[in-house]
Amino acid sequence: MLKAIVSILATTIFVAGAVAAELVPLEVMSSRPIVDPITGTPVVEITLSDDGRATFAEFSSENVGKRVDVLVDDDVVTSPVIQTPLDMRVMHISGLDTMAIATDIATRLRGKKAQVFVRPTED
Repeated sequence: MLKAIVSILATTIFVAGAVAAELVPLEVMSSRPIVDPITGTPVVEITLSDDGRATFAEFSSENVGKRVDVLVDDDVVTSPVIQTPLDMRVMHISGLDTMAIATDIATRLRGKKAQVFVRPTED
């Protein structure tokens, strides 16, 4: 019985570690809530560092056609499908219901070590 419990715990720790390892951090230089001029909806405009841009370009190239999660802190804020490799310094988080939500996300992305994370979804 003890052997079975140890096996289950080891498997759980291994799986949790694998999921955590899939998070890809993107360094954020600045963020702000704006209204998308085309759709009129609230978005968060994020400016990535050079390293963040390069990391996101590589990540998006490896995940074309796949749904990915975009996380701020531990919260998934959107889960788009990557249609094409994206090599950009400025990106938008869209699909937000209110400007208050956009403001909250932008505020959480400010600070010395601000990061947004991406990962393939578990679909």
